[in-house]
Amino acid sequence: LVPKICEFINKYESHSTEGARQASLYVKVALFRWFNSAIALLLVMGFTNTISFSPSNGRDNLNQAIYNLIFAELFTIPIIKLTDIMGIVRKHILAPRAADQDEMNSYFVGGKFELQERYCDMTKVVFVSLFYSSILPSSLF
Repeated sequence: LVPKICEFINKYESHSTEGARQASLYVKVALFRWFNSAIALLLVMGFTNTISFSPSNGRDNLNQAIYNLIFAELFTIPIIKLTDIMGIVRKHILAPRAADQDEMNSYFVGGKFELQERYCDMTKVVFVSLFYSSILPSSLF
C-alpha cells in the first residue's frame, strides 16, 4: 500500500531521468519501511522487554521478535518473490485459455521490476540488523 501511495506522490514530482525517479521512490519507501521495521517494533515492545525472557512465553521477548523479523526478511520474502505465483498462474492457466495470440502474449510479459523495491528490501534488513546489533549481535551474521 505504501509503495503505491509513494508512486502516486511521485507522479506529481518532476524527475529528469528514470534513475532520479527511482531514487526519489527509494527514499520515501525506505524511510517508511525502516521506521515500521525497527523503530516501531521497539516502541511497541518497550524497553523492559528488551532482554526479559519467560520460558513459558518467549514471543514477548524483543530479541526473539527481532530474530523472527530478520529471518522473514532474509528467507521468506525472497522465496515468495522467486516463486512468482501470479506469473505461474498467468502462464499456465490463463494463457492457454486466451482468445487470440495477442492476449496470450500479454500473459507472458514478465512482472514489474522496481529497482527501488529491491534496494528497500535489502537496506531494511541491514538497517534492522545495525539498529539492534547492540542487543542482538548475531543479527549481523
